[in-house]
Amino acid sequence: PPPAPPYTPAVPPSQLDKGQTTPRAGTSLPFPGTGESCVSLPTGRQWTTGGGFANTTARPWYQDKAVAAYLKSGAEMPLKGMFNASGRVYPDVSAIGHNHLIISDGLSAYGDGTSASAPAFAAAISLLNNARLAAGKSPVGFLNPVLYAVAEKNPAAFYDITVGENRCGQMTCCPYGYGTAKGFDAVTGLGSIGDLGIIRDYVLSLP
Repeated sequence: PPPAPPYTPAVPPSQLDKGQTTPRAGTSLPFPGTGESCVSLPTGRQWTTGGGFANTTARPWYQDKAVAAYLKSGAEMPLKGMFNASGRVYPDVSAIGHNHLIISDGLSAYGDGTSASAPAFAAAISLLNNARLAAGKSPVGFLNPVLYAVAEKNPAAFYDITVGENRCGQMTCCPYGYGTAKGFDAVTGLGSIGDLGIIRDYVLSLP
């Protein structure tokens, strides 16, 4: 979204990808060697995930270190002056959002897009809130700073998605866009959840 509100996580879709990605560690998926890439034309989809620097929302403090590293990473991005380098960067994290299996009233279907990735991520956060409530604590609350803090403390909390870019849309490829990078980037954010246990332990350590 152009305004990119800094108060809730932006969660674009990623996809399972075998052959051009780093396999997820300790995965229970029945596909050995499978990792994740961003959803895009070059990675085999007919649509492309969004991401970038907001024009009208200043970068929040919790993104400063991550964005500074991304700007120095050498990743693909528009030419200097063509984007607001001091703006809020979105997304924050990613989640599987292609061929996402949905079961409702005993019927199965497949969903794509943020309509799949955002609810899946929200479900994971509900588990974190359940853990805090069981420990006699309040829900997590303002989540975004927590995500960046745990990623800085223990990068294994997130699976780093380093394949893909978002300059190619449904019909054609644009001259400029954003590419993935090691660590945080403007295509997949911090990545997808790699170890929910690490994140749970961190949020349980908070007051």
